[in-house]
Amino acid sequence: MGKYLEHFESLPIIEQFAIISNNCHHLIYELLNESVSGGVRIPETIYHYTTIESIFHILKGPAGQIPRLRFSACGDLNDPGELKYADALYKQKNLSSDFRFTTAITTEFVSEKASEFGLISFSSKKDDIPLWMSYGNRGAGVALGLNTRRLFNTAGIFCIPAIYTFDDQIRFVKATGKIFGEIVASKYYRLQDSGARQNFNRGVATIMLALKDSRWEYESEWRLVFNNILQVVECQNGVLKKIDYLELTEASSNAPSSYLQDCGFREEDAPYWVVNSGEYLRELVIGPIVQEKQRKLIQFMLEERHLDQVKILLSQCPIV
Repeated sequence: MGKYLEHFESLPIIEQFAIISNNCHHLIYELLNESVSGGVRIPETIYHYTTIESIFHILKGPAGQIPRLRFSACGDLNDPGELKYADALYKQKNLSSDFRFTTAITTEFVSEKASEFGLISFSSKKDDIPLWMSYGNRGAGVALGLNTRRLFNTAGIFCIPAIYTFDDQIRFVKATGKIFGEIVASKYYRLQDSGARQNFNRGVATIMLALKDSRWEYESEWRLVFNNILQVVECQNGVLKKIDYLELTEASSNAPSSYLQDCGFREEDAPYWVVNSGEYLRELVIGPIVQEKQRKLIQFMLEERHLDQVKILLSQCPIV
């Protein structure tokens, strides 16, 4: 058992509830690491394959603003049955009674709440022919490489790998069901108002997005999940609007360290907890059949946006 998980389980219910309600990213990752055979290795960079048209739109930003990557609703997954598959795993009859509490939350997520979460799909594979063919316009697109550790330390965002192996999935379901189920079954949870319980439930629901059918294993997917996509708003000229994007040049650290430190955690307890870990966008991989004039335009846009730290790499895949 990792130090983070060991310390978390020693905390009283009130502090466990607070951590999960704020950002249970580290807890979920620790449970993933315990559940997956051989553990989970965090890649330094994860890649989002897209088209040339999309990268131009991303770098340009709306009305000349900061480049941003927009989330899609979790209800629009490429496998329509995916959330039902994950929900079914939490309804296995051979699991403990605590699961009835966790499954109530996951079922609500499938039926009502999925559209309130934003999601962007990435891969740990840097330059991969099947991914170019499926998502990178058959080699005529681009793969954006984002700084994984920076993402791990942004409040409100979860960066989680997909689990494809059934035995690993069952271990993860048992581990998360036990921890979350015990909290939901507690008197403390029942005494919370609906708003506090909803924040907690959103954290719990994120666990479902780590479970994926083995047919998609070739993608080696990492998922960037934006919690509460419909509820987070910003005020701009007195107008409220939803935030459904990640600004790619945000340099300040949003590491959710304060409440973790208040509960006695130390940075050495979680090796992926890195404060001030740099900007999001690290590199761009140009697809194998992208035209030279398009590559030069991308380079010009990066320079114009003062994104000089972003490396431009050329694909080595032999697509013709």
